[in-house]
Amino acid sequence: MVLQHFNFDDKDIKKKFKVSPGPISSWKYYYESYSYALNKIFETGLTMSYAFNPRGRAIMFLLRHNLELCLKYNLQENGLEIYNIHDFTELVKGLETPPQLLKIIKLVDFDPDGSSYRYYLNNDTGGPFFDDGITINVARILELHNLMVSNQEENFNVQPIAPIFDYYNRRNDWNLTLHMGECKGLGQIRTHYDDTVALLINGVMEGRYSTNLLYLPLMFMLRHSLELALKFCIIEASIMSPLISADDIGNEHSLSRLFRIYTEFLKKLDTSTLQDDVATKLEEYLDQYGKLNGIIHELDSNSRQFRFPVNVKGKPVSFSTEKLKLTDVLQLYAFTDPLLNFTNLVLRDCNVI
Repeated sequence: MVLQHFNFDDKDIKKKFKVSPGPISSWKYYYESYSYALNKIFETGLTMSYAFNPRGRAIMFLLRHNLELCLKYNLQENGLEIYNIHDFTELVKGLETPPQLLKIIKLVDFDPDGSSYRYYLNNDTGGPFFDDGITINVARILELHNLMVSNQEENFNVQPIAPIFDYYNRRNDWNLTLHMGECKGLGQIRTHYDDTVALLINGVMEGRYSTNLLYLPLMFMLRHSLELALKFCIIEASIMSPLISADDIGNEHSLSRLFRIYTEFLKKLDTSTLQDDVATKLEEYLDQYGKLNGIIHELDSNSRQFRFPVNVKGKPVSFSTEKLKLTDVLQLYAFTDPLLNFTNLVLRDCNVI
């Protein structure tokens, strides 16, 4: 549960989560936003014990995506065309890429588009992206990145993503070693994203982080958490009941369609035996979650607009900060979290499925 201690009635806290209106459709803006979020995650995590492994999938996605934004920003700065691709081998072409960046790419690049950090199963192989025993030493990545920042070249702009620290200190080395195979299934991956969201939210509440500088990666992780939760609900329900199938959701990213699949399943069930209070609560959760789903789907219908300033055709995104009421999103998310986590189990215990 991300928001256990969030006081939605506190005007000062609500003010901290207010996003100022302004233009966002630039590669520089997105790159700086993701860089800022990473900087705060590492800055805070280095003061904690075992902060990174339980957030490993989310952190590695942010790292990989930040590199992609960095390359695309520099392509733009050098007057080169930016194609709708995510493959590093193509993106580095034509750029005077720092040698440290090429080394980092080899350490983080496990698939062509970063799916390995967002999902559990590889759609091409049908198996997990990461086997047991696979580790990523993030300390080495950050050492290379900070070296690249300090030796910044004229034709390649790089933003810092972590403070300078003792990369070879035993505690830091242990804390920053991610055991990728330990994370099993979409449910666990979702907790990695939720826990990273919680870290950022706590930083905003305590006045240490700026909402304006990190709301894009924050909203992406919230959105992705919802996608994972809905897919997990559907998969879990398909194991319990023949009335729903999870066969076709692997490549589905629309929150609207995923929610429809799950709610259509719920409508097929005979819930007449549910106690009145349980039935009422379920309807309340579904109504509130429908609102949350609608808000985020309207802001970002296909998991792109919180990640990129342009659509698949290269046109500027229509996303507007004036539509983003972050506290409304967080409040609905906190309220409806039990729906995503426990509905199938409650219905099973009540002999509905």
